[in-house]
Amino acid sequence: MLKVKDIMSKQVITFSPDTEIAHAAKLLLEKRINGAPVVD
Repeated sequence: MLKVKDIMSKQVITFSPDTEIAHAAKLLLEKRINGAPVVD
């Protein structure tokens, strides 16, 4: 049986609340992901 650790990334991409939207959008597109946590 598959486990979460088998499909999830170990290097999590996060953004700070001050990250510019253009930068965040570019990184999401480059990494082919549709979201990332915002951490303070």
